[in-house]
Amino acid sequence: MTAAQVPPLKACVSGLFTRRPAQPDLKSGAAIEAGRGIFERRQVPSGQAVGVGPNGLEGSVHLHNSVRWADKGFLKEHASERALLIQTSGNLKALHNAGLSLREALGEASLQPGFWGENLFLESLDLHAGTVCIGDELSCWRAGVELPLRLQVASPRCPCAKVDQMMGKTFTVEGVRANCAGSGHAGFFCRPVTQGDLQEGDIMKLAARTHPTWTIARVSALLYGNPSTAMKYEMRGGKACKDHRTAGIPRGECAATDAELHELASLEELAICEWKEYVFNMLDLPGIGRYRCRGRWNFEVFSGQTLALMGSTMVVAAAATVLIWRRRSTCGNSR
Repeated sequence: MTAAQVPPLKACVSGLFTRRPAQPDLKSGAAIEAGRGIFERRQVPSGQAVGVGPNGLEGSVHLHNSVRWADKGFLKEHASERALLIQTSGNLKALHNAGLSLREALGEASLQPGFWGENLFLESLDLHAGTVCIGDELSCWRAGVELPLRLQVASPRCPCAKVDQMMGKTFTVEGVRANCAGSGHAGFFCRPVTQGDLQEGDIMKLAARTHPTWTIARVSALLYGNPSTAMKYEMRGGKACKDHRTAGIPRGECAATDAELHELASLEELAICEWKEYVFNMLDLPGIGRYRCRGRWNFEVFSGQTLALMGSTMVVAAAATVLIWRRRSTCGNSR
């Protein structure tokens, strides 16, 4: 797609937020410390620039740059696909207009930057799940000058149950979390193509578009739009991290055709976590993400002690085979 075909989308950065690590981010199996907020974030002071590296905002710790990433079966080289979580005012307007039947109405707080646990809040009614596509590249501008930083859209966000705790208090398919899973209104993840820095007031512009038909809304609806999927993906994903087999999205619940799934599988920019890994699994392609260990030996999952025991067993078995062969040879020669 040429530059002339790129829609003139732009948005203002109206909030930057970092997250300090919780105990489970630092140590496998640790409990979350008492008193920690649901979405605990620190807003970067206005006028202060913060560096953006491969893992996102400097000093911000999340799933992808904590011990939890490897614990779930993901590779370090794929962590940057979740470097920055972005929410937009356009998404929130669409959500408020969705007419959800909630136990508690969405208040004005849910429209404020930082309320969704995002790293970056963009003010623009034109930038939302229906206008942002997988692979889109966003350039950063400050005082009319383009900065080195460039971000690439990797996937929609699959919201966790914390979203329902914060908004609506409706833990059913009618709730905010389930709606956002199928609509893409919970935001989207970006990876840095080039590093740089950000500060409040910067302007983000759509600079390149390679997959104009694969909007955040379309991908979300095809993969997570089924009510059963929307309610069970967290539970299924947790099981898949342990058994490497449970389908996060069963093929029968997915609205995509085989052709659409194959096209999604071929999108280099599409994130593995919660997206391409499930597409590969539905197509019975080689396991990636939490399915890397499926149906084959993977020595990464064994401890050193287990490998040593396996090695000792193989040595003993080999020695026994040699001894049996020698005895048979001796018996044969004595006849």
